[in-house]
Amino acid sequence: MLTRTLEERTALDMIYMRRDGHTIIVHQINEGFIQAYCFKSRKTKIQDIYN
Repeated sequence: MLTRTLEERTALDMIYMRRDGHTIIVHQINEGFIQAYCFKSRKTKIQDIYN
């Protein structure tokens, strides 16, 4: 799903364990991490894929 979002440059809704969600656009996928723009915070962030 992350790879498809990266290729198509489409937004993805991420829902976290505490149930708040963020809409992001993935810019880069690295080993274990993604770099994405977060619409809620209006910043580019790095997220751990495994958490």
